[in-house]
Amino acid sequence: MKLFTGNYLHLFEHMKTIDNLMIFSTRTDGVLLTRDYGIKEVAHGVDEEYEFKWHGMLSPVEEILFSDTIIKLIF
Repeated sequence: MKLFTGNYLHLFEHMKTIDNLMIFSTRTDGVLLTRDYGIKEVAHGVDEEYEFKWHGMLSPVEEILFSDTIIKLIF
């Protein structure tokens, strides 16, 4: 949890210079879960070498930092 909290604080401190966070996932169910938080899939594809599917999602940094789920994980 310490590493996660440090990352959170870094993003919070640099919120004025970070517009969006890009999240990559190989889990389709992760895309479904993030939709509930307003995080949109902006790209997807298949890795040519290893043939796994991937999803790229984008969200404004504020929406991630201040989501109920993230706040509960930290505090």
